[in-house]
Amino acid sequence: MQNDYKAQIDIEFSEMDTVLKLLPQKEKICKLNQLELCGTANLLTSIYNGLENILKRVFYIKNIGIPKGDNWHKQLLNIAYENKIIDKELYDLLYQYLMFRHFIVHAYGFYIYADKIEVVLGNITDLVFNFKIQVEAQIKREGF
Repeated sequence: MQNDYKAQIDIEFSEMDTVLKLLPQKEKICKLNQLELCGTANLLTSIYNGLENILKRVFYIKNIGIPKGDNWHKQLLNIAYENKIIDKELYDLLYQYLMFRHFIVHAYGFYIYADKIEVVLGNITDLVFNFKIQVEAQIKREGF
């Protein structure tokens, strides 16, 4: 069963790599129209959703309960940090990213501005890379 979780994690990372290739360069964000900004924001949100899916799989591997309730997204990050799955620096970046995701999910598209996207887009590749390193180290410690 745990090998299934590892395979699911690998698929999530592969999907994120595909999305990263679709994202526009940060320098081009200011030239996008509103529909393109909304699409870019949605792609960024899908990456965050993938990060959460991976954390849930790591929780299953480590026999950590998945949080429930209205603030489960925030609790997921807190538990990941408390269990040393992610470090403080990554936790802080992911929390900012969670707030971006929350805004995108609940905002009307005309409230999505280039400057909001630029902040997340500017470090998304490094964030995913660091997340992958920390998750893979955690999985290795678990013996796979």
